[in-house]
Amino acid sequence: MDFSLSKKEILFQQMIRAFAEKEVKPLAAEVDEEERFPVETVEKMERKSYLLSILDYYDAFRMDKMDKVLSIFKKQFMSLPASDRWGLTMQLNAMLCAKGNKAQCEEGLHIFRQLFNPVDPILKNFENALNKRIGSL
Repeated sequence: MDFSLSKKEILFQQMIRAFAEKEVKPLAAEVDEEERFPVETVEKMERKSYLLSILDYYDAFRMDKMDKVLSIFKKQFMSLPASDRWGLTMQLNAMLCAKGNKAQCEEGLHIFRQLFNPVDPILKNFENALNKRIGSL
């Protein structure tokens, strides 16, 4: 079985990595210090259709496939470079906050709590956003 990335997957990875380096990395310290969710970065992702690219990439245009996305994310997170981890985590959180059902949001919270330090401001931002979504359902 061949586990190497296809040309399409390599290009996709390069695209997301470039976005993270240009748009996410410069704001990371500020976002951490202010303990806030970087809405402006998510909006840039949406304008560039990166959120749709993630959904398309994981065959998840319908949120009923979110379970697959969550499973892949959880399994592959630690093997990704740090810049990819941040970008994909933000996208996953944005997808859940926009369209996730209660169970999906709760699973996202569970995954984020396993992956991040409990005192990490990023985790607090994700928790706040997802709890707000859960409360609205």
